[in-house]
Amino acid sequence: MKTLGQIATAASFAIFLLMAWGPILALFSATLSVPHAELAGWLIPGARRGWILAQTIVYAMAVAFFATATGTAAALYCWRRNDLLSATARRAALLTAAIPPYLHALAWLPISAALPGHGAGEVTGWLSAVWVQGLALLPFCFGLAYFALKDLDGHGIEAARIYGSDRKMLLRILLPLLRPACLAAASLALLLTLADHSVPSLFSRSTYAMEVFEEFSASHDARRALLTSLPLVLAGILTLIPLARFWRNAAQRPRSGGAKPVALEIGGLASLLLRSAAALAVLPAFALFAILLREAVHPALWAQAITAGAGDLATSAEVAALAALVAILPALLVSRSLNASPGRLWWLISVPLAMPSALVGAGLIWMWNRDLPIEIYGVFWMLVLAALARFAPLAALVLAVWRSRLDPALLEAAAVFGSPPRAFFRVELPMLSPGIAAGCAAVFALSLAELGASLLVAPPGRGTLALRIFNYLHYGASGVVAALSFCLMASTAGVMLLTAKLWKTQR
Repeated sequence: MKTLGQIATAASFAIFLLMAWGPILALFSATLSVPHAELAGWLIPGARRGWILAQTIVYAMAVAFFATATGTAAALYCWRRNDLLSATARRAALLTAAIPPYLHALAWLPISAALPGHGAGEVTGWLSAVWVQGLALLPFCFGLAYFALKDLDGHGIEAARIYGSDRKMLLRILLPLLRPACLAAASLALLLTLADHSVPSLFSRSTYAMEVFEEFSASHDARRALLTSLPLVLAGILTLIPLARFWRNAAQRPRSGGAKPVALEIGGLASLLLRSAAALAVLPAFALFAILLREAVHPALWAQAITAGAGDLATSAEVAALAALVAILPALLVSRSLNASPGRLWWLISVPLAMPSALVGAGLIWMWNRDLPIEIYGVFWMLVLAALARFAPLAALVLAVWRSRLDPALLEAAAVFGSPPRAFFRVELPMLSPGIAAGCAAVFALSLAELGASLLVAPPGRGTLALRIFNYLHYGASGVVAALSFCLMASTAGVMLLTAKLWKTQR
């Protein structure tokens, strides 16, 4: 006979699979009747789409290299210093981590448009897209590298400094130890870039993710959208390999720490590069603040923006809050299974993150656009389902990492001296509360700015603030756009500050 805990865990997995895998499984079920020969033809795109796919992969690799190299160098600088630049870089990365890339484009569109050779078919547009997307993803790469550095054995690092110079320690010890985190950061940047078409489209460049969006918009055939996306989905799943390995290792590795910050004495060009990377980590926050202050300085613009976007902002906040609350409940029990059996379950949780956002939107439409006892399609709940499909896996991963860092002795003692429900509510749940709050905050911040799937599933008259800003951006930056963007930025930055306050490992 199954216990109440087993039933609750099974129900949580069922709810999670419905939220994260439902749209994708629905689309795959629609392709079961496709002949194998035709399916193979879709896996190998034609000349035009093949060229776009190649451009997309090169573009994503360039973004991943730029963001990972800069983020890792900035993390190395900030790890061993307590100066003003280090503190500013850490806070800037935190504040801009959840700001969507299309808002970063707001600061650089006027500069890019003024560059020579920005016309169609020129390299400058791609370089601008790499620059903007790389700066947008730099905080994620910085955070993973800094997280890995903080987990190193501080006393071991101090001992290594006795037997050689800091330059040798950096090359022979630190960089090899950072290799998993760097691969994970590069994989994350590559994955997010492959699935995002917002920044290249603003610079008049087309990516394969945009092909998926345009295919569904033109044909309204979810099956064709899935078949079109197969090469991109395969690339995303392959990208998950080092990322999933890093998540598993992070969830199983206790924190070491233990040494006071001392600046690395590596001198010369290497020291200059690390300092420059830390300064570059501050640039996204500074650029966004500068452009918003310049464009939205007049009070009348704020009144106009609030009048135009108040309803959309309320919708965005409602969608984000519901997505965070609904996602965290099954993630609470799913994360327990992730820690107990970290093998294939990590893939089950992580693979939905590799799906293009347009494909998620097409899957939701195919799944819910039918006669049902409860009306789902064409109403507000489609936006919530889109946010859940995209970000519910993240809540489970965040909780799994937090749960692994709890003292197992306290959990075992609670299980011995109390009933399972009492141990859960009186001991385990309070210990998990910071991780729960951090998971909710992460889903809330990302859902607040979700764009790709919302473009397809937004019901008439119930748009989000992200949709309004993105549509305005295609007509050029303006004061109203800047004011609306500031509202969105302030919301995401506030949530990230809350996350940082709650995300503290036990000392």
